[in-house]
Amino acid sequence: MAKKIKTVEYTVADALDNGKCELEELRDEVQEVFDNMPESLQGSDRGQRMEECAQTLDDALSNAEFCDEVANTCRDGDDEKPAAGGITFTWIDGSKKRMSRAARRDEATSKLRGAIDALQEALDEDEDAEEPKYAEQRDEIEQAISDATELADNADGADFPGMYG
Repeated sequence: MAKKIKTVEYTVADALDNGKCELEELRDEVQEVFDNMPESLQGSDRGQRMEECAQTLDDALSNAEFCDEVANTCRDGDDEKPAAGGITFTWIDGSKKRMSRAARRDEATSKLRGAIDALQEALDEDEDAEEPKYAEQRDEIEQAISDATELADNADGADFPGMYG
């Protein structure tokens, strides 16, 4: 029997916000684990890798204020000029009840990349349209694509130490 694939319909604004929030939760979790390690373990290879992971996620998120701005800016729209944040896309939900930190990071960056792809597709279609919908938001959308790509790429660099490493 084939396994059912679960899909979720996301708006771009919600996916950007959700992906960023998941990465923030991971950063906080990893930092908490490191902070609660005895000092002798903090100096170990595993402790150093845990600290580096938290720092990588923190650095990636430091430039991610765009998510809140885009979520708010791109939600504003009307019938004639719809909001880019309202663009929807279907995302394959691979989450399970208990996921590793690396799998949770991958889920978050996958949501970000889904939003990036949806925004880029909307801009491409808009460029060919007789009456562009997103002409006034084009610069903001391009900046959101750039910032979200940087966030996802930087978050992918977070290396989570395993149980035995």
